[in-house]
Amino acid sequence: MNEEKLLRKLASAARGDQPPPIDVAEWVMDDLARARRPGNALLWVFTAASSAAAAIIITAALLVWEARQDPVGEFMQSTMAMIQ
Repeated sequence: MNEEKLLRKLASAARGDQPPPIDVAEWVMDDLARARRPGNALLWVFTAASSAAAAIIITAALLVWEARQDPVGEFMQSTMAMIQ
């Protein structure tokens, strides 16, 4: 019973206490300064590969776009050849 009263008294005292202010900004900035950034070589390789793939696809799409003919016009040309 005595221990319970002591614990209640300590708990009520602890509720009123404020935690001590701790400035962690300096520690965080030190850790960030020590952290090593990874190299960007792999990033540049993937960037170049995706750009090359996009250029190939765009070139192929433009070639197909320029080579396509009007289907109705093609039909009319074949029909006119049969009529003449």
